[in-house]
Amino acid sequence: MRVSGSMINSQIIENLNIDLARLQDLNNQISTGKSINLPSDDPLGSRRLVNINESLAGISQYQRNTQYVANWISASETTLTGTTSSLLQANSLAIRAANDTTLNAQDRNTMADQVNSILEQMVSTGNTQSEGKYIYGGFQTQAPPFQATRVAGEITAVTYVGDGGVEQVEIDSGLTVNKNMPGDQVFQPAAGTDVYATLINLRDALRAGNTAQIRTAISETDKAHTQVVTEVSQLGNKSKMMENTTNNLTAKKTALTKLSSEIGDTDAAAAIVKLSTAQNVYDAAMASSARLLNQKSLMDFLS
Repeated sequence: MRVSGSMINSQIIENLNIDLARLQDLNNQISTGKSINLPSDDPLGSRRLVNINESLAGISQYQRNTQYVANWISASETTLTGTTSSLLQANSLAIRAANDTTLNAQDRNTMADQVNSILEQMVSTGNTQSEGKYIYGGFQTQAPPFQATRVAGEITAVTYVGDGGVEQVEIDSGLTVNKNMPGDQVFQPAAGTDVYATLINLRDALRAGNTAQIRTAISETDKAHTQVVTEVSQLGNKSKMMENTTNNLTAKKTALTKLSSEIGDTDAAAAIVKLSTAQNVYDAAMASSARLLNQKSLMDFLS
């Protein structure tokens, strides 16, 4: 088959375009730091990167969810730990008042004032906020869940006006946790001890000097303390779960980020060497093509 000058010219241009495209591709890899800039660069690698990025986005959402739940658990754990200490103090006051025969009415009134302060603090605890929301209101997070009825300035009753709503949050694939606990479950459970009523009864018994009721309050404050300690223990378990989940998510994210880098990031040193080689090939091709093109008139004559 005779080779015409136009055929040589077309082949030269095609080869130069291939070499130039290779140069551009390597330049793009170095300038962007990515070895895959278009799906056509590596269809399989591109698909894997899409899957990895979707997984990373999911992990980031789980991390936000975990932090969201952890903040609520931390607020609950902190407040209830303080509550256990306050209930121990109330229990100690009841024990002393029931057994110390040297106490007079003024002493008992002073102790009643201390119990009243604990009661006020406990109502404030029940109305604790985190991130601008009441943590013990169930789904009713915009208003205080505990309302105090007062007579002559002192609390005579505490009513729960929240609900029993529990928000479930997914913190990892297939792993859901209860974010909150309704306040009545902690302070006024149907099958447990009403913390507020216990403190009100103790305060009033101290003011009245009613030894029998004070002795009853010893048992009730102990039950209330045990009840809250149980909730604190459950919060501690959840807190540990949050910590473990956070560590697992971080490990997953690190592994996927590394894999993404291995698939899609440019090996700069290797790319620079390849670029230099490709540039030399292109320069040589240009020089060779120029020589061939100078002979084009002879080829045209022969064709």
